[in-house]
Amino acid sequence: TWGASKQGGETDGHFTPRRPVSPALQIPSQLEVAEMRTGTILTTSKGWSVYSYDKDTSSKSSCIGKCLEAWQPVLAPASAVLKGDWSVVDRGGTKQWAFRGKPLYRRIADSKERSFEGGDEPGWHNVFLRRTPAPPKGFQIVDNAAGQLITSPNGKAVYFYTCSEDAADFLECDFP
Repeated sequence: TWGASKQGGETDGHFTPRRPVSPALQIPSQLEVAEMRTGTILTTSKGWSVYSYDKDTSSKSSCIGKCLEAWQPVLAPASAVLKGDWSVVDRGGTKQWAFRGKPLYRRIADSKERSFEGGDEPGWHNVFLRRTPAPPKGFQIVDNAAGQLITSPNGKAVYFYTCSEDAADFLECDFP
């Protein structure tokens, strides 16, 4: 451990970036988190995005009938332990996970893992544990084939350069 971070090991001749040291997240075993440019989102253990629905309440799911053809509830085991932001909603004999008072779902039609597609449906939102601050005025986050990127007011991609070398001191680069 170096300071307040963990140094990753060597992989294929390159060092992995440092990661901040933090307590382990307490999330249900069938869920995971994914770091995206827009923040930390909740996913299933297989990487599919998790969503919430505006019409739900902390004690009742409003996604029933035809809604269930497009949205799959994230089910909780009967032995689910409720803690912090996590609770369950009774779906008439089965339990559904809820995060911060909102029942959780997976969009069946998502075409890729860690998708934001379901968030385009009216009333549906990706579930964020933490959001990244908004870009400065005039800049925006866009999706393209390579993933998400930030563009300037004139639509140009914004890049940053990080110099890293694999010296033991992990200080600034001597040879950029």
